[in-house]
Amino acid sequence: MFKYSVRIMWFTSIACIVAGRVLPYISGEYKWHTNDVCLVEGPWAVCQVEWPTPLFTPSAAAFAPDGRTLWLASDWLLAPLSDLVGDGAHGVNSSSIKLGKVTRLPIAAKGLWIPPLDTRILVIGEDAIHPLDLPSTVSEGAVGVFASALDPAVVRSSMATIAGAPLALPSAELGGPMVAAAAAGLPKIVENSDEESGAGAMVVAMTPEARGLFISAAVQLGQRSQVGANIGDSAMGQVEVAIKVPEQPSGSQVRALHICVEPALCGASEPVLWAADASGCLTATGLGSGQVLVAWRWATQQLSVISVALAGNASHLFLVTPCSTGQTAVLLSAPYTALLGHRASAAAECHDRS
Repeated sequence: MFKYSVRIMWFTSIACIVAGRVLPYISGEYKWHTNDVCLVEGPWAVCQVEWPTPLFTPSAAAFAPDGRTLWLASDWLLAPLSDLVGDGAHGVNSSSIKLGKVTRLPIAAKGLWIPPLDTRILVIGEDAIHPLDLPSTVSEGAVGVFASALDPAVVRSSMATIAGAPLALPSAELGGPMVAAAAAGLPKIVENSDEESGAGAMVVAMTPEARGLFISAAVQLGQRSQVGANIGDSAMGQVEVAIKVPEQPSGSQVRALHICVEPALCGASEPVLWAADASGCLTATGLGSGQVLVAWRWATQQLSVISVALAGNASHLFLVTPCSTGQTAVLLSAPYTALLGHRASAAAECHDRS
């Protein structure tokens, strides 16, 4: 009798554990939290990524203008996550995805941007912005899943084609090479009805090794054949600093940036600059008011973030980062409105530890 009682208690406890883990997924509460190790603060959906190797640690990200393909750079490597079709809740169409074809870059990427109506990707390095032809997302032979850094998918991968002269960043003026950067297009102001569509201006957000966060003056970005000294052809232009953004609440080094320039899509009544720093703090700063809108840590465990990437489409912010020290990175996504409306727990508040 005692033996049967023990068995009944064992089966009951197992059933309770299974129900406790499964029911939240059925209800949708934790549907996209596919990794038990990944305990995150806030309204994030968690998507596991099949990385090519543990050495592929994303340091920059940008969406293609269609909002479906997310390009990720890990220093000198570039690869796409294709068909990330978002819905209102999760922002991605699968709980597990993998990278496409790997392309090598001539510089280590600190930021990426793909201009609308263009066939280029702008790779922001430590000292300059380099225009490159946007690689194809179609795999040819070996795709971007490889076993080691010496796999042929890496060492034999093609080099991205340079599509013009670089645009210099004010590294010397700001105290060293850039650690993180992001770019975004400004709405075009049509002054001449004969002007071709697609031309416009961009702004660059950047943080140097000496810290501080800066926004550039507008840089004209013409058609591929009209780029001139700004982004292409023969002469190197220069990005000029316009303003300094208020210090981040945590005081840690910023590792990734994203600019949302359309107030109607940013979840606020103004453009928003998102910054992720080395302590795991995510900060949103209004570029109209200059005020910090939200600031909290995305991971419930203490992090020492070495690599993190930020990107956004028309509705969601995407963050690529390990959930805890020593873990591989996952893709986190959440609507801008949900992030701006989130009230962080006391443990997740950002404090200056310097």
